[in-house]
Amino acid sequence: MEQKYKNLSLTWFGDVTSISAEAQYARSLLQPLIEGGAYVKLEPMDSGLPPADLSSWWVATLGINTKYQPGFVKINHSKPPKVTANILGGPNILLTNWDTYNLPEGWRDFINRNHIECITPGHIINGPGVKVTGLEVNLNEVFPSVTINNTDSRGAANIVDINSNTVVYGFTGSWNQRSNIQDLITAYTCEFTEKDNVALLIKTNGRTPSDANERAQILDLVRKIKGTVNKAGQPPVIVLQDIFSQEAMDAIINRIDIYVSAARGGQLNTTGLKCLAAGKTCILPSIGINGALVSRYAKDYPLVVRGYGVSLEPQVSHPDSNPLDQWGRPDLCGLIQQMRESFIDHLTKNPEKAKQSVKLAAKVQKDYSQEASVDALAKVLAKYSTVQTIKI
Repeated sequence: MEQKYKNLSLTWFGDVTSISAEAQYARSLLQPLIEGGAYVKLEPMDSGLPPADLSSWWVATLGINTKYQPGFVKINHSKPPKVTANILGGPNILLTNWDTYNLPEGWRDFINRNHIECITPGHIINGPGVKVTGLEVNLNEVFPSVTINNTDSRGAANIVDINSNTVVYGFTGSWNQRSNIQDLITAYTCEFTEKDNVALLIKTNGRTPSDANERAQILDLVRKIKGTVNKAGQPPVIVLQDIFSQEAMDAIINRIDIYVSAARGGQLNTTGLKCLAAGKTCILPSIGINGALVSRYAKDYPLVVRGYGVSLEPQVSHPDSNPLDQWGRPDLCGLIQQMRESFIDHLTKNPEKAKQSVKLAAKVQKDYSQEASVDALAKVLAKYSTVQTIKI
């Protein structure tokens, strides 16, 4: 591989080993940097989340790069309260994301005091999905990248027992307030019946996927949510809580016909981007990265990128939440309407939608290419990096 990043020297602190979207984002940036010659000292952070099924490349790299001496630039890929100092006294850069519409109230002063740059996964400067005020340090964007794995969706049949002609709505995400799976199940159950031949596929997990009690609690919550909809003949909801390999996850994602989200916020959406890059219909709330994607693509591809409204509400009853911070409350009537219209389009094989899908897939793959994302990060690092080659 071309050694285009050989002049970069850095220490990376953060979660690089878990199943989280943040760790997936980190791995998508770090592997090309390291393969491209960058000197990278890895300081993995224990996020407490389940470990991913890592590739052999990552297993070997963790065994080597964790033993390096520190690089000149320190990247703290974490929420501000968890950052660590740059022991070399070099530049400290924060790479972070937040769930709320604006930068959280308690973060501004800390970031301004302790960092020279702040990098986010994107859509802050030119997008409507999130907002930032009060930062005195440089602000940069490094968009998440998307890679297409054409794993045959029939491979998901060993994991998901769904008929081949069933229309599958899908969502992946942790079971928490941000993912807002409760509203998603409610909207789906209100709109469809078992006669529609649809399924809602949810890949989710709690803090400890191996905990049988926690898994049972999530299933019980799904039953209770469905029970609040006083309606006979409810459509099926399929819940997956195991940890899958990337190949298996790609097979599951490929089986999704229509991606749908009721998330209250967030700046990362790996599954949504993969679905867009494959030309799948995506139904997204107008907040966070989802709102930015709607703003970016819905005008030209309205049958594929389907946005619906949100209202802002205080963030409460959430870890480290501040009632002065706000995130989105999805408009369930708007969500239901988009689910029904996308269902009709799918069944009728709308030719205009098919054309838009092909064009959108090519556009998203270009806009969110891995090379563009890594080059954007390298451009920031190049301002500060000096090469170190000391290893132990």
